Amino acid sequence: MTQPGPTADNELEPLLGNKRRGRTEAGSLPVGEIVVTRSLLATSTNKAKISIIAKLDDPKFLDYVQVCEIRQYDEEPGSGVGIFSVPWHPHSNSWFSVSVELPRMADSEDALNVESFVSRMPTFIHRLRGIEGVHFERLSISASDRPIFAHSLFGKYVSIETSNAPIQGSFNVTEFLGLSTSDSIIGVDLGLHDMSPPHSSLCEEGLWRPHWPSLPAVQLETSNGFIRATANLTRAFDPAVILRRPHWEEDDECKIFDPSEHSVPSASNALPITLADSTEIIYTGGRFSIVAKTTRAPIDIDFGETPLNHSLTVDASTSFDNINLVIPPTYEGNWKMKALSPYREIVDNRANYTDPTGENRERVLSVDRQNPFVEEGTVVWGRSEDLEKRLNGWVELNSMFGRATIVV
Repeated sequence: MTQPGPTADNELEPLLGNKRRGRTEAGSLPVGEIVVTRSLLATSTNKAKISIIAKLDDPKFLDYVQVCEIRQYDEEPGSGVGIFSVPWHPHSNSWFSVSVELPRMADSEDALNVESFVSRMPTFIHRLRGIEGVHFERLSISASDRPIFAHSLFGKYVSIETSNAPIQGSFNVTEFLGLSTSDSIIGVDLGLHDMSPPHSSLCEEGLWRPHWPSLPAVQLETSNGFIRATANLTRAFDPAVILRRPHWEEDDECKIFDPSEHSVPSASNALPITLADSTEIIYTGGRFSIVAKTTRAPIDIDFGETPLNHSLTVDASTSFDNINLVIPPTYEGNWKMKALSPYREIVDNRANYTDPTGENRERVLSVDRQNPFVEEGTVVWGRSEDLEKRLNGWVELNSMFGRATIVV
């Protein structure tokens, strides 16, 4: 009968500081699992509790393991924990269980903003769970040959990479999400939130156009593994209103829209409404971008909640397998399929949709170009020749030696 090996444990409470920056690091030899969660056990809103349990076959191994607190004093000061060890007997196993408990104080607001969280633990499984109410300004996780799982992760800039292992979970971002692996799958629920305020600025040649400081962008990349994603798109401002000048004027003033100065019509009215000769009010549902790339494996992307009058860009590509994209009913813009003609398909689902503005407009699907290698067209509500609608979105599927399917 096998007896369990000895264990050793240690606890640290690295100071996150007012800006709440933390990191975990390990050499290439320690193996284990790291779990990031929230707990009332934390003693301060500026401290995270880190517990480390080492499970060993040979207790002598502890003499060659170093667990230390890491402090960073450069332009972005912060602290965290590091684990370092030496090569050991191949028949002796060791496993480190690392628990990072972010603070949750019973007598304070539930929301917690973490400016930076970095994990460089290449041979550790990563699990982020029970972190509702935590917002990461920047989160970066790097692993190798180990899976990464996240539940209800919310951040501004999120970068997660591994290899030969899956990335799965639910991710919400306001600026950028990058998920990268190889020889494995990516299966995610996405929440893209456009937080940019409505405003306008003077653009090239004096033309007033909507200006966006950033847009939620997602990049999903793997190889020899499928990508499955369901995305929900939301806009912080409802309705989002932008002022622009339709004609050139020598005026470099940037005006921010103040809704108290204007009578704003209902959000169901999606058409521009002229307030003055030089000013238009324009509704927009935000801008969003999704890129998905793999090889020798399928891609499946669909959408849940999407706002009216949004601008969406989707670029999906694979080889020797299929791509399936379900366009949201609020989408208006161009579509393009790069695949051999026998393997291209448009699934017409328009009979199941009604005009989201309540104006009983017809959902118009058009095919503008078709040859043995490429097929492209547009799908809009109302007149298909409306140039502004045609420029509002772009989806492109590239399936080399595979099937490309668009559901409209």
